[in-house]
Amino acid sequence: MKLWAALSICWALQAQAPPPMPREPTPKDVRDFIRTTADALTNKDSRDFLGRFDGKMPGFDTLNYEIEALTARDQVLSVIEIVSDMGDEAERTMQLDWILTVDAERPRRQVVNVKIEKHGKKWTFTSIEPIEFFQPPAN
Repeated sequence: MKLWAALSICWALQAQAPPPMPREPTPKDVRDFIRTTADALTNKDSRDFLGRFDGKMPGFDTLNYEIEALTARDQVLSVIEIVSDMGDEAERTMQLDWILTVDAERPRRQVVNVKIEKHGKKWTFTSIEPIEFFQPPAN
């Protein structure tokens, strides 16, 4: 009977999935890149903000138009938290919990999917979805 109980416990343990591997922390240079991206938008510095994006990426013209319109508003507050981050020292795929407040409008919040690549020593956004998140509120 004891042998049967021991074997049952062993089979049950083998059937369990292995514990998840601990997530590697996001590298400091990537965290700094994301933080300063949010700061550039809060400071209404469209040139700095847009300079972080690959001008050849799909939707860049739309993003450019929307950011220029946003930064023309009286007040912009941008806060980003990293939800997920996978990749290496050359490119990363991330989900960002982005909160955007424009003037006295109700804050909007969305998980934004991005890809970034390192060009030399500098990170650059090569993809961002949905771009519509940055559409300024109607006047």
